[in-house]
Parts: sequence; structure tokens; C-alpha cells
Amino acid sequence: MAAGTTSDFRTGMVIRYNDDLYQVVEFQHVAPGNWRAFVRVKLKNLRSEKVFEDRMRAYTQRIDDVQTWMERENERIMDRIRTLDNRMSDLRFD
Repeated sequence: MAAGTTSDFRTGMVIRYNDDLYQVVEFQHVAPGNWRAFVRVKLKNLRSEKVFEDRMRAYTQRIDDVQTWMERENERIMDRIRTLDNRMSDLRFD
């Protein structure tokens, strides 16, 4: 699944949020009257295993799922390797 918004949440999904990995434990879309809609979400930190609640803007807040984040990181690393390879090929060893 590509990067999406809060409307793509699924229970059990692992996301990257605030530079850490979290599992979506529970989520609820809330649309209170004249106010803007938001998503109340319960997240479990995969490192500390602590669970906390947070509110996110509905539909507009971008969320990276782990697969998309890993693909971006791999591409960034491959770009660095290609750059280093190009620099190494430009060097002359006499």
C-alpha cells in the first residue's frame, strides 16, 4: 500500500508516525457538527510497547505505512551508492 491518509487506516496496520513505528490498535472517525472531522486513533509503539491516544486530521494528514517508508529509504541508499560509484569511477589511480 502506498502512503495515504487517515482514511486508509486499518486495525493492525503498522505506520511510521513522529519518526517511530506504531501499530494501529483502534481508530474512530469523528465528525462533530460544525467542526472539522478528525480521527481518534490508539497507537502502540513497537519499541516501548506503550499505547497512547492521538487525534489526527481526517483525510488530509499524510501517513506513511512501513512498506512505503522502506521503499523510499532503499531508494535513497541506492542513490547514494550510485553517486559513490560515479565518484569512484572518476578517480584515477596512477
